[in-house]
Amino acid sequence: MQSEDPNITAAACRYLLVGLLPRLERASPGLVAELRAGIVADRDAMAAMDSLARRWRRRSTRRCE
Repeated sequence: MQSEDPNITAAACRYLLVGLLPRLERASPGLVAELRAGIVADRDAMAAMDSLARRWRRRSTRRCE
């Protein structure tokens, strides 16, 4: 199996989402807003975890000195 060009894969995903999201929103009003809220919450949680990990690494490094 040949490896796919990531740009082509991204374009195909974008094409599908542009076509499907409006249909899903018509079938289930509020779905896109719920998805967006979940994405924002996940992104914020990952940023918080990254911040905690950086602080933990700094503290661990100080103990080793």
